[in-house]
Amino acid sequence: MSFSEALWAEMRGRGVRVLALCPGATETGFFDAVGSEELGAGQKLSTPEKVVQTGFRGIDQGRSYIIDGRNNYFMAQMMQSCRTAGALQGSCDWCVL
Repeated sequence: MSFSEALWAEMRGRGVRVLALCPGATETGFFDAVGSEELGAGQKLSTPEKVVQTGFRGIDQGRSYIIDGRNNYFMAQMMQSCRTAGALQGSCDWCVL
């Protein structure tokens, strides 16, 4: 993410668009290919089409990154909060990194 955001900032205004797309678990052949359907079990998988639409929306909005799926977004926000709290307090007791 840091590299993508830095590249996005550097290329802004030069006609080059950069987007970090964070899709989460997606309905592809990945879980079959690695031989474990359990990896995606219990998760609502996004479709490839929805991930692409999310990516285009991020580009249209001029964003540096976009996260597909509400659950993925909230999980990313929680992890960011945990990193921030850990950096400010020296440790984070309510989540495991």
